Amino acid sequence: MCGDERLACDETFVPLKFLAMSIQQRLRESGRKQADIARALGVSEGTVSKWVAGAVPADRLADFAQVTGIPAAELRPDLAEAFGVTPPASARQEAA
Repeated sequence: MCGDERLACDETFVPLKFLAMSIQQRLRESGRKQADIARALGVSEGTVSKWVAGAVPADRLADFAQVTGIPAAELRPDLAEAFGVTPPASARQEAA
């Protein structure tokens, strides 16, 4: 972590608000409700709301990705290398 507004300090820098909008949009498009995600993950709706507005914690990332269908590398481009993938183009473009 590199500061309040960043997920990473290198070329994968993505403003948190960009990720939150992207996650919210993907959930809307899929028809998934935060309440459903919370139930599936065994957490509160408030917790899911915080994750959607900020960043999904690394230790819950795989579960969140599986439940939502959003690839982990898109949820957390700063951790993409840990998944052996390149961050999505939208994250790299936003950083430019």
